[in-house]
Amino acid sequence: MKNQNECEGCTACCRTHSVLAIGKQVGQDCPHCDWNVGCRLYENCPDDCHRYVCMWLRLKQDGRYVEELRPDVCGFVLNIYPEQCQLWEVESGSLEQEKTIKTSLIMANQNQRVLHFYLDGRIMEFHPDGTKTERPRTH
Repeated sequence: MKNQNECEGCTACCRTHSVLAIGKQVGQDCPHCDWNVGCRLYENCPDDCHRYVCMWLRLKQDGRYVEELRPDVCGFVLNIYPEQCQLWEVESGSLEQEKTIKTSLIMANQNQRVLHFYLDGRIMEFHPDGTKTERPRTH
């Protein structure tokens, strides 16, 4: 669990991720978020919100602060799991930056499954051969 101040005003996941307990869908702005400040009801917010830690915050907690991966700086929320890497779009178009595409292709070329989740509901999967496939959203 994290405390509200750890995010240093980054509120990107308040847009990118769903919170079923309050009916918030992926890509919708959370009605309880003060943008660039934090959650107005943090002490009483759903457990999913308290438990969620993006890759930037995980690295920061481990003493490896990487400003370039801060979601409100790079434009995406990064999650890395053993089976896949996920980039969640924070602002429309942020996943289309050349450096983001190149990084995704490099990770895919290392046999890492890479998925881009767009605010408009699209999901793009990057493949080791340099191709991309658009996939339907499952929820």
